[in-house]
Amino acid sequence: MPTITSQKFCNLLQEIHPILARENWPNEDFDKDATLWYNLQPALRFASQMLASTSSILWFTHLVFGTPTCHPGRGLWYLERTSKSFNIAAVDEAKQYLSVAAASTLKLRFGPTSGYGETRASDVYLNESFRDYFSSGDRSDAQDIYTSFLLGVTIIHEVVHGVYHMRVINEPRCLQRDALINYHNHCEPFFTEADMGELLPGFDMGAELGWRLEMYLFGLGFHANLTSRHGARNMRHVSILVSPACACPEVTRHESLAKFFQKSKWAQGLRRDLDPGVLRLVPPIHFDKDADGNWNFMYVPEAALVDVSDGLFLRKL
Repeated sequence: MPTITSQKFCNLLQEIHPILARENWPNEDFDKDATLWYNLQPALRFASQMLASTSSILWFTHLVFGTPTCHPGRGLWYLERTSKSFNIAAVDEAKQYLSVAAASTLKLRFGPTSGYGETRASDVYLNESFRDYFSSGDRSDAQDIYTSFLLGVTIIHEVVHGVYHMRVINEPRCLQRDALINYHNHCEPFFTEADMGELLPGFDMGAELGWRLEMYLFGLGFHANLTSRHGARNMRHVSILVSPACACPEVTRHESLAKFFQKSKWAQGLRRDLDPGVLRLVPPIHFDKDADGNWNFMYVPEAALVDVSDGLFLRKL
């Protein structure tokens, strides 16, 4: 069993969000495998921070309280803004929904998946390579950071799908199978009406709610090669809103990702007053080369958690 290293870089609060509590992992015996539970703590605490912070909950207010509506001209479904959407006064109610209703419904499991994770009804499946890496992989501090970051982001991505599935079960209006011809026909609406206006032909990623949260929080998605032995390697920022998806040519530095496991990062709160209802699905990476053949690319300025000082985005002005 490798020496535990992953606690070194994480000083977030040790409280785990109720959705991620031990009892919500029915296929894992963490009492028997206490080392695995311990090694997962940075990822779980990172995901818990995202599930509990005001920055994130403002986005969830619209997911939980927005009204599924069919656009009269386009026949596509989206979440119509309500008085509780993106409203700071509704944050506590949304937190309660996630901490009680979602936590009593959603279950998390490691298993075979087509990607980093997938949600089947109320079951959130996470790629078994995450578990294998933290159990017996060739670990290092840098790889722990990459893999914990990717696991934390994957968890909240899939929780978003699980939460909307709860609405489908409890509110028949949330499932419009005949009219909802969106991404992969998976019957999720566009996050806002504005999202529909920025879509490229044949690419309806705006209807993928998990990606929408990643865009809101980080400005970009993330892609890595995930294996049981090495965890997440060669992580790059990914433009998820152009077809085909493109990745930054530079590998993301693990030192940049490590900031999100520190209390000081989260103490900053929102960098500016954000209204997710007016965000647009703009391709987040602009590729260009300067006279020396170096890549130029920019970050999405609407990201809630990322600032230039984080070092996540190389940027030439």
